[in-house]
Amino acid sequence: MTQKIMKIGRIKFAVLALFMLLAVILLFTDGNRVETGIRQGLLICSNIIIPSLFPFMVLLGFINKSGISAAAGRLFSPVCRVLFGLPGTAAATVALSFIGGYPVGTSGVNSLYKGGLITLRQARLMICFCVSAGPAFIVSAVGGAMLGSHRFGFMLFSVHITVGIIFGIAAGIFGRITGISAEQPSNSQVALGRKPLSDCFVLSAHESVKNMMSVCGFVVLFSGICAMIEGLPINGSVRQILCGLMEVTVGCKDAGAKGSLPLAAFMLGFGGLSVVFQIISAAGEARPKLTVILAIRLLHGGSSWVLMNIYLSVFHVTVPVFNFEQRASFELSSVSAPASIALILLCIVFICTARSKPRDA
Repeated sequence: MTQKIMKIGRIKFAVLALFMLLAVILLFTDGNRVETGIRQGLLICSNIIIPSLFPFMVLLGFINKSGISAAAGRLFSPVCRVLFGLPGTAAATVALSFIGGYPVGTSGVNSLYKGGLITLRQARLMICFCVSAGPAFIVSAVGGAMLGSHRFGFMLFSVHITVGIIFGIAAGIFGRITGISAEQPSNSQVALGRKPLSDCFVLSAHESVKNMMSVCGFVVLFSGICAMIEGLPINGSVRQILCGLMEVTVGCKDAGAKGSLPLAAFMLGFGGLSVVFQIISAAGEARPKLTVILAIRLLHGGSSWVLMNIYLSVFHVTVPVFNFEQRASFELSSVSAPASIALILLCIVFICTARSKPRDA
């Protein structure tokens, strides 16, 4: 048995070494292509990722650290218990995970776990459904820019959220069956205002910056990997599939070129390997196994594909092929109304709480 394990380990090492050698060769022989991919990744971060995700990360961190989650938990506890089998303190994180963007919910779950508001098993259960693309990305970027109609974006968003809620209800049923829902966190009676609000704000912003850097790092990295794949001497369709599985934006762009809403729904549900590693990074100690995350994301994508096909067959919707390449790479507005409102509110909170900490004598 030991020899078999060692043999598998050597095979994995050999495969990994082969891929690393191939990557080095491509970097030296086709460096310009990789540089273009890196620039594209940076453009995605500046135009889409940071404006749409960062405000929600700070807001959710502040809600969890300031004690607002604990206070709101008493109000939302019945709803959260019935639907998702979770304590009421998780309500804000669940709600914002559906509108904030892929890693926002996971970051919030990690914050709840580190604050002692949920148990480790409850945190891992939440990560199974608290991962969703934001409405700004789905409606404006995918629907408007890639598929040529915001109407298609709203259709994709409704399917995406519906599948997420179904997964949440299923997770709640699983939690009640296994006893996860009945677990009591170590710090369930958190005192409201345990820290000065200004400290909570600063700490939330600091942690959100670190998480944002990690997210952008994976986006840029996988954009570079996609560029390397595009330079490989393989079938064009295989290249598109590989790149789509790497990065959600590339996959949705390909879906737009094909005029395929089910494919776009699958890509948004799965998120690509870039999102998978963003989840691992944002979840911290609460992260499930990689195989579990991959299985859940693929199941989410497959469910979205099925539901979108049902939607199209019932309402007889046809999608024209939209040539995204005819437009500039990213003619997308970085302005998100919810994100802008969140930023304004956070600034007001900071101004109002900056003097809450007494000065040293």
